[in-house]
Amino acid sequence: KQSSNGIRYDYVRWHGFLCRYAVSKINESVTDQNNKEGVVLVHGFGASGSQWEKAIKELGSSFNGHRSVETLAPDLIGFGQSEKPSLSYTQYLWEGYTADCVKEIGLAKRGWSSFTIGGNSIGGYTAMGAAADDGSAAESAENVSSLGSSGTKKCKGLVLMNSAGRILSRDE
Repeated sequence: KQSSNGIRYDYVRWHGFLCRYAVSKINESVTDQNNKEGVVLVHGFGASGSQWEKAIKELGSSFNGHRSVETLAPDLIGFGQSEKPSLSYTQYLWEGYTADCVKEIGLAKRGWSSFTIGGNSIGGYTAMGAAADDGSAAESAENVSSLGSSGTKKCKGLVLMNSAGRILSRDE
């Protein structure tokens, strides 16, 4: 369903769980429809993708010219209008969900050629993990991401906003 500010809310099933996400076209280029870029916004703890509505509106006034740009703001599983199953909520769960949203919704369904990902608080930590995993290639067993799959190498940037979380070494 479409909101009054041009943001469309929809749902996807992820591992059987119903999860909500928001998409919005913030700049639609008539010159290059084949070079569509995405901006993925990951909310913080206790929030939802709706927290980004004002930011999405501001982003719309920042882009001009020859690029088509869309946003994707998922409600992390367990938050907002996404299902709240009885699971252990970890950064790996949210990272896997976010990475799959980018692959399935942004790249496959929406046709993005690249994306930038950003997040607030624990969403920053989630975005950082998803961006790192996206850069992995399955050329060898050591290069497979923490999600167990190869990345797309289409992440062009990472923005951390008041990021939270603890970074561990590979050995830890």
